[in-house]
Amino acid sequence: MLSSYTYTVLEEIVILYMNIHPLLVHFPIGILVLYTAFEILRFSFIVKRPAYFEIKAILIILGTISAYLTFSTGEIAEELIQVTDPTKMPLVEIHSMYAGATVVIFSILAGTYLVEWCRRNNFLSFITKIGIIQKLTRFILRFSPLLAILGLITITITGGLGAAIVYGPDVDPFVNFIYKIFITTLE
Repeated sequence: MLSSYTYTVLEEIVILYMNIHPLLVHFPIGILVLYTAFEILRFSFIVKRPAYFEIKAILIILGTISAYLTFSTGEIAEELIQVTDPTKMPLVEIHSMYAGATVVIFSILAGTYLVEWCRRNNFLSFITKIGIIQKLTRFILRFSPLLAILGLITITITGGLGAAIVYGPDVDPFVNFIYKIFITTLE
């Protein structure tokens, strides 16, 4: 005999949207942290490798694309939290803001690496030969270690806030430290 059970709104949201954000979130973090390590730890035995630039380009582009996908699943997770635990919404909003900042920072780097990669391989030369694009690309690449560090900082803050959302602010001392910095700004 079939059950006459009816779903609640919350159960329908879970069924329709299934929160896959936790499944995806660690992939871009790992790739972007690895990219940042390559960007700031410039040991001569690594930098002299012929594929050094290409490895960084692949890491930043792949990491940024996956960060966009993860950010979009975060929007779904945010809707779910709004229904299940609206008291966490101020923290979720700050988490979302830092996630967005992370995506923007690494998008700037990914776009720059893509343009430079195209220039080095004589691909899309009608774009890479535009003077302002060349100057902007050289400028951003010159400061790419600083942007990578800034991106690493925003990833760290985003991760700490995410951990506070999921596990609570007392899960570990670092998460508690991040939580206290941002929760006092809310009060």
